[in-house]
Amino acid sequence: MKTTDDNDDEDNDETNTSENNIIVRVLFCGEEFIGGFEATKRYTEASSSSSSSSSDGVTVKVQNCPRERVKDMIQEYDVLVPLMTRFDETVINSAAGNGSGDRGKKLSKCKLILQFGVGLEGVAIDLATKAGIKVGRIRSDSNPNATSTAEMGVFLTLAALKKVNECQISVENKVLGSPMGESLFGATVLFVGWGRVAKAQAKMFKFGFQCKIYALRRKRERKGEEDDEDDNELLDGLYEGDISDVDLVGNFPSGRNNIVVIACTCTPENRKMVNKTFLDSLKFGEERVPGIVVNVARGALVDERAMREACENGMVLYYATDVCYDEPVDVGGDLLSLGENGKRASNIFVTPHVGGVTVNSYERMGKIVAEYARKIVKEKRIESDECVSIVN
Repeated sequence: MKTTDDNDDEDNDETNTSENNIIVRVLFCGEEFIGGFEATKRYTEASSSSSSSSSDGVTVKVQNCPRERVKDMIQEYDVLVPLMTRFDETVINSAAGNGSGDRGKKLSKCKLILQFGVGLEGVAIDLATKAGIKVGRIRSDSNPNATSTAEMGVFLTLAALKKVNECQISVENKVLGSPMGESLFGATVLFVGWGRVAKAQAKMFKFGFQCKIYALRRKRERKGEEDDEDDNELLDGLYEGDISDVDLVGNFPSGRNNIVVIACTCTPENRKMVNKTFLDSLKFGEERVPGIVVNVARGALVDERAMREACENGMVLYYATDVCYDEPVDVGGDLLSLGENGKRASNIFVTPHVGGVTVNSYERMGKIVAEYARKIVKEKRIESDECVSIVN
């Protein structure tokens, strides 16, 4: 933590703080998802002008920087928000003060890596632990992020059913009454993953569109784990294990309104689990018809080349996703590259990872980041609470 007694050239903006005030510095590592940085900064600036926050002797300073500068800056900050920056061995070593160059020789201030959300797949947690750096995420039940992402899932589903790409082509060509879409009402939906986002979206489908809801989740690791009380009300069927364990013939009608929603956590073990074998198995009803795939989880769960081929050959009717394997998405990559006809696949729809990017969600998470940074200074310990989960 920095006090005004620490007076070096890089911190001239802090020399006006009273000498008893402690400054905790938070760095957003990247310029993506700029709304998170801006929401946190707004909250800290508003807080610093209030009498209640100034009286506790702690001021939170927030800054962001491009990804390429992260390694050289992180030692000067107490809390690091990784966003999409990969915290690999090189970055972790720099954060711990073990890097090369002038900054690598300085004592690091870094105490905590705190994600602006729940995704920590880009952070080498074991290396951070060895370096003595805590790693945390914002609890999904502490803010509206899960609901916002669930809303995005409904939007993507409707975009696929209503053939949003083809609609745009019709608008450009002044064609009315085409394309003919499908209805979400009464559709059958299979969630791959059954966490907060999936359950929030399932409620929207179930009670808003009278859909039948099925879920596939990983096998329980601990015996005696109880299901959520909502499960009985929401689910028409619950499976554990692999996609091959789901009765797609018996439980799904032979129609075009069968939807698979990818909503599970991404781990090293399930990267590219939505591959050719997975997609070949998505045959619904006795007539074994294909369905729609929606992704509100992580792009790395999907083998995008296999998905593109499945969409082109009709094995998947539509793929609508808010996440991609590489982000920002490569428009020349497997999903969005031009085909032999010089056009992109009309049944692939991509949005720029904005599912949880809403005013309500970001303002709440900005407050959580700022207040948790303040808390660890005041209480001199880093541990889980009702808003933040420390994972190491």
